[in-house]
Amino acid sequence: MPTERNTVAFKHPEGDVIYTVESLLAMVLGHAREIASKFAEGPIYDAVITVPSQWGQVERKSVIAAAEIAGIKLHQLMNTNTAVALHYGVFNRKQIESKAKNILFFDMGASQTTATIAQYQIIKGKTETAPQVAIKGVGVAPVGGLKMDLTVRDKLVEKWEGTKKTAADIKTQKTGRAMAKMLVAANKAKIVLSANKEHMAGVQQLIDDEDFKAKITRDELEASIQGDIEQAMEAVREAFKSSGMTNDEISQIIMFGGGMRVPTIQDALRKELNGAELSFNINADEAAALGGSYHAAFVSKERVKLK
Repeated sequence: MPTERNTVAFKHPEGDVIYTVESLLAMVLGHAREIASKFAEGPIYDAVITVPSQWGQVERKSVIAAAEIAGIKLHQLMNTNTAVALHYGVFNRKQIESKAKNILFFDMGASQTTATIAQYQIIKGKTETAPQVAIKGVGVAPVGGLKMDLTVRDKLVEKWEGTKKTAADIKTQKTGRAMAKMLVAANKAKIVLSANKEHMAGVQQLIDDEDFKAKITRDELEASIQGDIEQAMEAVREAFKSSGMTNDEISQIIMFGGGMRVPTIQDALRKELNGAELSFNINADEAAALGGSYHAAFVSKERVKLK
């Protein structure tokens, strides 16, 4: 019960049912197991679960508790960026040599940006020679696609304030529905302006049955989100600082996540890395899941074979 766990809980609007965060996550994990079991055509009880690298012990213990509630035998928690790096190494193991190769992974998601420097190298042991991946540096910035959407939304609100005929204040609407509509329009504008130079943003019946319509250009969008982009680049600088490496030691830059579609973010990353070429050949969600699966196969006592 919430009083016993001393954590946030949610009360169902009908009845006295109370759900803790752990119990809600357990439902998600249970559903994920059902999907995986159906795909594997057999029951699945064990798992390795990936979590954000910056999570502390409190968050990690909550995931462990959720797995226990769901009846899942948790072998290990694995950082998401490590799982992605492992996935890349498995699929490109033939390219790994005795000479160390360093790759920068730049992941801009909805709520944060993570930069990871991974090193790949063939290691010779006493009995065998095998490829190895080591995480050398990690940087995290609390900015992502949602933060940029909010910034663009505020830009559209400025345009609304300059053209509206109603006296209603969009920022004080009790339901927040008008600002939510603007956020949807901002996200669409960001996507459209990734491929076009200008876009006509619009929202029907925004307030008091008055429609909103205004042109926004790519230059305006880029100018408005410069602060967000600069904050995201701090993740890259932090990764280099923690690794002790320089730009010249990086062999490849792989960009993924929703933010990779925004041209100005790509330009900022190239500028930060002295004009380096970017690669876009990783699916973040798929890579993390597969990386976790490979590690699960390693820690499991069951015999598995990679085809």
